[in-house]
Amino acid sequence: MIKPCNCASQNKAMATYENIRRLAIKMAASDKRIYVLIRKTDGTFAFEPLDAMVSKGDIVEYIHYL
Repeated sequence: MIKPCNCASQNKAMATYENIRRLAIKMAASDKRIYVLIRKTDGTFAFEPLDAMVSKGDIVEYIHYL
């Protein structure tokens, strides 16, 4: 069975990811620290400093401050 494409939902998810990524880049540059983008088990994204990471989930990307 072919499922219909839910493009609006996919676009929203990518926009959320890009917004979180943009914030992580700014924080990394201002703090001079490496940040980690994390996809949590509920599908949302978060970012935290690498040395203080406490959230559970899959690491999506490392953001360097340079």
